Amino acid sequence: MIINELRAQDSLLLNPVLIVDNRLSRYAGGQIQVELDSLTLTSGKNLAAVLPAYTTATMKSYGTGLSSISLRGTGANHTALIWNGLNIQASTHGIVDFSMLPLSMANKISIRYGGGSALFGSGAIGGTVFVDNAPPAQNGLQIIENQSIESYQTYSMGVSAAYRKGAFATNIGVNAVNAANDFVFKNIAEVGQPLQKQVNAAAHQTNIFNHNELKINDKQILKTHLWFQSADRQIPPVMSARNDEARQIDRATRIAAEWNYIDNQSVTKIRIGHFDEYLKYQSDLVAHSEFKPKTTIGEAEQQFVLKNNQNIRLGIHYTLNQATTVNYARPVTRQKWAALASYQVEYIKNNTFTINLRQEKVDNALIPLTFSMGSKNIFKNHWAIRGQFSRNYNLPTFNDLYWTTGGNLNLKAESGYSGEIGIDFYKKYTDIVIDCSTTIYGNQTLDKIQWIPVKGGLWQPFNLEKTRATGIENSVSFKKIFPYGYGQLAGHYAYGTAIQMGGAFNLKQLMYIPKHQAGWNGHFSYKTFFVTYHQSISGKRYTTSDNLDVLPIFTVANLGFGKHFKGKIGGMETRFEVNNLLNTNYQSVAYYAMPRRTYRLAIAFKY
Repeated sequence: MIINELRAQDSLLLNPVLIVDNRLSRYAGGQIQVELDSLTLTSGKNLAAVLPAYTTATMKSYGTGLSSISLRGTGANHTALIWNGLNIQASTHGIVDFSMLPLSMANKISIRYGGGSALFGSGAIGGTVFVDNAPPAQNGLQIIENQSIESYQTYSMGVSAAYRKGAFATNIGVNAVNAANDFVFKNIAEVGQPLQKQVNAAAHQTNIFNHNELKINDKQILKTHLWFQSADRQIPPVMSARNDEARQIDRATRIAAEWNYIDNQSVTKIRIGHFDEYLKYQSDLVAHSEFKPKTTIGEAEQQFVLKNNQNIRLGIHYTLNQATTVNYARPVTRQKWAALASYQVEYIKNNTFTINLRQEKVDNALIPLTFSMGSKNIFKNHWAIRGQFSRNYNLPTFNDLYWTTGGNLNLKAESGYSGEIGIDFYKKYTDIVIDCSTTIYGNQTLDKIQWIPVKGGLWQPFNLEKTRATGIENSVSFKKIFPYGYGQLAGHYAYGTAIQMGGAFNLKQLMYIPKHQAGWNGHFSYKTFFVTYHQSISGKRYTTSDNLDVLPIFTVANLGFGKHFKGKIGGMETRFEVNNLLNTNYQSVAYYAMPRRTYRLAIAFKY
């Protein structure tokens, strides 16, 4: 967390700010963390739609379907997604679809850049995304209902209820989206680049969540979490191909529980979770595929508060991955045991040093020891210098190992190192807050897994590549309170190279990783009226390993305005948005059409 000690007092400037820090910030010293402002993240949108304007994350969107993330030049399977403390990356393919994460089902979201394998295990190489939930802090019942209608027959609705009475609190809700997605696009694959209507792109998605908290006594707290997810999506064809009627069905039930025992000098955490997932893919061109992965997780951690501002955390983690599919010769399993230790000390006021160690055993093999070391130094009350260095790894997925027509049981885990150094400035005046940050980073991944063609037209994965990414990230924000409202302006710019080391494509930029990325956003309010604007700019993206084919630079801008209404027992908010304001024709992935200008009307009631 950037200068967390200084910023905590200013949370009321963004009322209500629901996006807060993650439980392990104490031991993630030296890393930068971006917190998303809930005033802009309204119900009815998904995480993939908002990240480019607010962060330096690169999104790969296959039209209105799958959207994957890349942080600091790493792959889509190199970002861990932590849901209420548990890693929910898929064991079958390792990729998280961020278009499946509606913002309405979470009230705490943040992104931490850089390596995190010592804290979260496999997959946390480029960064970590945290999605957390918390019941209400105040007594009483609160109900929020929202609905929206958007261009191309897109409808969404959601309702949630939060209740607290004394020691018990709960939060339950449901969200549903239906979309035809039959938008008009410019088909650059045909002569004359005619305007055409998108086909086979309809989608239906439902999310149900429940989170409970019970304060057993002054020292014990019990928490439970439930997230049910269902999606039925048509997969649109690329511009140059015929419609093969592709369709994907996803279902997932995730449950978790956490028990905390808090004493004066120690904290005990026991956390368990079980994820039962299902995926079915079908089309006219390939055989139907069904995947049934399951994950069971158990974690026990003990934290001690020592003298002289020292903290120690010890823990044991266990994960059981299972999967069944016709694409494997048999049902497969993987067991992971991890022993971890963390140490943090504030050796001088506002000067901290942190070290984390993690030793994992996967089935019968030991993974090389992973570690991270970080330091943060706050000086002159407004400046901070920070740095971090870590060793990280990523296990082969089940598809890499066991795919019937290409799996490779001899694959090694990807491994590598990452580091960063940065400087931050934060200052609060009477009614103005200024926040600036600059980070220089680098990471290297060894034994990168890549699928390549082999005999008979088949593809098979091998540990072939060594990749290196370096870059610089900059961000700045200004917030000012006026007599009848407030204003906020924020922007970011990142330059980075992500290249292959050695081989036929030595020093070539990795596919779909732009060197330049920028974005800015603003939020202004006057009494009960407000206006929002955010814009992202993506540099050119190479679509082939030899860098001969490229997608041009593109920018996407969104404008919204609305009004708050207050009633005797609640309130209402209306909002109108113009998405892709500039009507940009662009592609995030080659030959997958993206919507041009669309309109959205939303209304929310709060009781």
